[in-house]
Amino acid sequence: MPIRLIAFLAIVLGVFLYITYYNPGVSPLNLGQAIEINFPISVIMAVSFITGVVSVMLLYFQDTLVDAIRGATKSARERKAERARRSYEAGAQRLLIEKRKEAKKFFKKALSYDADNVPALVALGRMEREEGLSLQAIETHSKAKGIDSSNISNLLELAEDYI
Repeated sequence: MPIRLIAFLAIVLGVFLYITYYNPGVSPLNLGQAIEINFPISVIMAVSFITGVVSVMLLYFQDTLVDAIRGATKSARERKAERARRSYEAGAQRLLIEKRKEAKKFFKKALSYDADNVPALVALGRMEREEGLSLQAIETHSKAKGIDSSNISNLLELAEDYI
């Protein structure tokens, strides 16, 4: 926080304290038709000062707060993408060692983290076709085509689904 802002706030606080020292009385606060509360002027001025300080600080640190919030949401998206990538890789490893049921679970888990994960959709569609579920394979590969229409491996898998 710049020294000028701190000095300004200190001066304003000094003025508030000076005014409250010479005005120790109470001030009525009307909350409705028949509701009136008497507050000391010092309390009213202290609340006003604190509200002003908080407002100035929020305005001063607004960019920092906004950047922190954006960073938190960005890192959450990155963590989700990393989980999807790891699940896909685990599924691919399970396919290599012929554990198809586990591989299918990992591919579905990758899709639960990222529904637009084209490699997981392609692998899942290929497994569905190999299990004899041609319509499901076509549906899965068509979904992948809708996400990335230029993915060659998906287009080849989709062509094989129709054969």
